[in-house]
Amino acid sequence: MSIDEFHVMEPRLGWKHEYWDGAARLSPQSTAVVDFERPIEERDLLRPRLAAGYELRAIRCEDEQALVGLFIEAFDRSVEYAGWDDEQYHRDAEDCIQSFFGTATKERFRGRRDGVAEHSLAITSADRIVAAILIRRLRRGPIVEPIMVAEGHQRRGIGRALLQGTLLALQNAGNNKLYSRCHLGNTASLCWHEQSGFREMPNYFVATHRQRHFASLVRHHQHAGAAERATESRRMAEHWDAVVRSLDVCETRWSSDLLE
Repeated sequence: MSIDEFHVMEPRLGWKHEYWDGAARLSPQSTAVVDFERPIEERDLLRPRLAAGYELRAIRCEDEQALVGLFIEAFDRSVEYAGWDDEQYHRDAEDCIQSFFGTATKERFRGRRDGVAEHSLAITSADRIVAAILIRRLRRGPIVEPIMVAEGHQRRGIGRALLQGTLLALQNAGNNKLYSRCHLGNTASLCWHEQSGFREMPNYFVATHRQRHFASLVRHHQHAGAAERATESRRMAEHWDAVVRSLDVCETRWSSDLLE
């Protein structure tokens, strides 16, 4: 790929675009992480329903290794781990799950013994864990971190059932909100959050990334002679520019710190 071809390549939302050694290099933009909140309401008192062959139960200590395997399977092709080698990816999966159970050995994970097992659920099929939702207790409140569904069991309402069961448990414990987050480049996760009643929380860095993305799309569509698409992208760029100007970067940092 030539540098001229790189400059007219259509940009991807949530990704950092770089060029070296005659090739385009795309990597997930580290600041493009969307924060969500979801009010827990009376309608969340409904008990989750599952198709035949699935069972919902609480997470147990003996599930640790099974959850590591589920993590590896569920996020194998996710944007968050794009470019990771297998060894590094598997190690991070172990660290994430071990931190939930308080068994992590690495210093950066030892301080995260914040798993809330009584609000974290698994779904089994033929005695195998095929999905799970892990809830952590952070300063602002409970947060989904993460929700996992094995390949072959997706689009069956399993993620919705996990969330419903967790919301019911959280509400019974006196919580009125649940938080979550996902990468801006993870389209499927963004759609799931929107369909599940989560609301995006204002974020200066995400708004800035969107503004720059749509501004790049304007140039891309103009070069391609797509006037209507360029006009729509310009409208979106102007919208996100207004959002950026309305947000305080210091306030965004403070809000993000509460989610750590």
